[in-house]
Amino acid sequence: MNPRILAISGPLKGSQFILGDADLKVGRGARNHVSLNDPLVSPKHCCLSFEYDRCLLWDCGSEHGTFVNEFSFPAKIVVHGDHIRVGRTVFVYLLQDDVDERLLSLTDTERNWCYGHHPPDRAGPYEATKATTLAALLRMNASINELRSAEEIQARILDFIFQVIPAHRVSILLAGDDEDHFISSTHRSAASPNGDALPIDETVASKVLRGGVSDYQEQVICCPMTT
Repeated sequence: MNPRILAISGPLKGSQFILGDADLKVGRGARNHVSLNDPLVSPKHCCLSFEYDRCLLWDCGSEHGTFVNEFSFPAKIVVHGDHIRVGRTVFVYLLQDDVDERLLSLTDTERNWCYGHHPPDRAGPYEATKATTLAALLRMNASINELRSAEEIQARILDFIFQVIPAHRVSILLAGDDEDHFISSTHRSAASPNGDALPIDETVASKVLRGGVSDYQEQVICCPMTT
């Protein structure tokens, strides 16, 4: 594995930065490992770290946000080929030595943002395209048939969710014949690859499972998944 980011737009276009043992800091300040002379970039904008064979990206409270595949995320595990936008610079996260050239091309939305005529002192609208969700769905469908265990399938679904939804934490609960009791659970946090357990309101989850209707709360969405 060779974790790195490659700039495909912006003032550092063509530059490559290796992820080592220390966090890779990105921002406008000169002390960052990746220093971007861009008014849309905060002095301390975001960081990347690589451990447990995964790359975690998190926003450092930047004014204009950090985007992955055209979605704004406070933190996210990124995978090979993901596009990371910081200001008017787009990086591609690369893990493999062999790189498909198509991964190194800007999307239409990225191109409009990076080379458009937005005021330099504020961020314009940056909306996710349907192609982003469709591409992630196709990648999941192409690989999920190869999986054999419930654990592998759940892990792939969690990866898909984090690719297309700006979620902080996700859990999948499996129920047996008794819908009031869950027989297993899988958890994932954008800020941690370890799968630590998350607090779950099983009363709400059971209600959603029985009714087959999603429950929307202030910071939580609970959705039924049936086969």
